[in-house]
Amino acid sequence: MVETALATPFDSDEIVEIACAEFKKRLRGLSPLYSGKQYNAFSLDFNIPIRLVRASGESSNTLAWGNASKGVIAPEDPVECENVTETFTSKEPNVERMERDMPLTVEDKKGGLPKKVRVKDMKKK
Repeated sequence: MVETALATPFDSDEIVEIACAEFKKRLRGLSPLYSGKQYNAFSLDFNIPIRLVRASGESSNTLAWGNASKGVIAPEDPVECENVTETFTSKEPNVERMERDMPLTVEDKKGGLPKKVRVKDMKKK
């Protein structure tokens, strides 16, 4: 039986999952964090504007911001990374979900209730 993926918008947990994956991808691309190097301390400042668009087309803006540090920061020997501004815009929800191996919402043929299924699970049937 072939299941049809529903065109459902992103839920907030999916947005958080995708945002974290994009952040990790950028961190792993920084040379000071490459190849298992070790550091005695670190600090992190972030300011991330987030634009959310509802299915109705209505949008809202919010901000993820903060400051975190771990260990004692020694100002005499910091490792500086260049300040790079990048943006990320999601693709259509089901395309983004498939590329990230996230579950799609499909219609359950038996009860008509929506359920979450991964694409690889759908191919097995």
